This record gives sequence, structure tokens and C-alpha cells, in this order.
Amino acid sequence: MCDILMLILGLTGALMSCAACLLGYYRYADPAVSIDWPLRKYYVKKLTDKSMRPTITWKVLKQDICTKYEAAQMKYGNPQGQMLAKLMEHTLSVPLCGIKPNCREHMSERCIFYDYAVDDALVLLLVDASSMCFLGLGGFCLMISNKPHWKMYAGVCVFFGGFMVFGATAWWAVDTDKYMHRMKKQSIYPYGALNGWGFWCNIGGALNMMMGGVCGFLSSMMGGKTKSPDTMDPMMAGPMGGQPMMM
Repeated sequence: MCDILMLILGLTGALMSCAACLLGYYRYADPAVSIDWPLRKYYVKKLTDKSMRPTITWKVLKQDICTKYEAAQMKYGNPQGQMLAKLMEHTLSVPLCGIKPNCREHMSERCIFYDYAVDDALVLLLVDASSMCFLGLGGFCLMISNKPHWKMYAGVCVFFGGFMVFGATAWWAVDTDKYMHRMKKQSIYPYGALNGWGFWCNIGGALNMMMGGVCGFLSSMMGGKTKSPDTMDPMMAGPMGGQPMMM
């Protein structure tokens, strides 16, 4: 019974984690009317645009902002560019971000943040996908034998898969939280809290897998008892037993 429960919990947890990573949003930022900031949902690989559709990927944002930062740094980051920037500040009233050092520094921070977001998404996707592999490995251990030590191996595989998913999700949350706080300090950047259903679904899937691993370990502790000598087949008895010899 514990073996079946282990497989059910493990499969449910792995599917929950993979579905959350691919379809669910993890962070949620309230709209800010004063700066024309729409309600924004942050997914693992993308975020919503002004029309509330998840069409913008972190990779596209990284390429866009990093290109703008490199162009502004090459144009205004040298002594000649600084003199030109000062002249433009006094003669032009057009708000240009590239001519201001503080704005270029913020562009650099955004470039780093988006780069980390791309890497974090890749790691979380790979770990969530590997949870299915650990579940399959646990099922393979049960197919080999129903002996207690093989049941324990199966439970360890499923538990380790859930533990890896939990660790990767927590690491994604901590890493993105760190950079969101840095962005909020340097500019008007609404903070996206961990209120998305995808984050909690991913955590729930990891916990399900770990509970399934515990069930497999308990199954190894309860099963596998050897037969007592009284219940052995008399045909397999010692020298004084067995099938009578034919004369």
C-alpha cells in the first residue's frame, strides 16, 4: 500500500511542479497609476505586457536593455561623451537616459538582473524536469525487486527528486527577490510579491514528492519479513525430510 502511495504522490508532485513552471506565474505586482505601471505577473521565463498577456520573455528584455546600455556607455561613458552629455543637458529638454550616469548605472543593474532571471529560469526548468527522471528511477527500483532495500532505494530517489525541486524553487525565489529589492531602491520599480499560484503549486509538488519518498522508506521498514521454519515447504526440508525415496 505504501508503495502505491509513493508512486501516486510522486507522480502528482512531479506533474504539479512541471505544470507550474511552464504555465503558472510566481510573482504578482499591483498596478501603479502614478507611473502608468500596469498589473504585472512574473512567470519563470516571461512576464506580462501592458495588455496583461505573457508575451515578453526575460531573454528579450536582457538583449534589449543590455544593447541600450552598451551603446550609451560607448557614447557617453568617455570624457568626450561626458562633455557632450553636459552640453545636451543645457541645450536640450528631451529626457534622454543615456546621457545621465545614474540612469546608465540603473540600465546596467537591469541588464544584470535580466541575465540572472534567464539563468534562474533555466535551472528551475531543468530541475523540475529531472523530478520526472527521479520518479522513473524510483519506479524502476520497484520493478527490479520488492525486497526492503530496493523499496528504500525507490523512496530515496523520489524524496531526493522532491528535495531538489524544493531547493531550486526556493533558490529562484531568493535570487529574484534580491534583485527586485535592488531595483526598487534605485528606481520606481514596483515589487512583485510571491503571490502567484505557480510558486505555491511548485512548492506543493516538491512536498508531495518528499512525502512519497517517506512512504517508500516506511514500506521498506514494514515489508520483507522472512518465513518462519514452520511454514516452509516440507519438500524443501533437511536431511530427515523431503520426498520419500522410491524403492
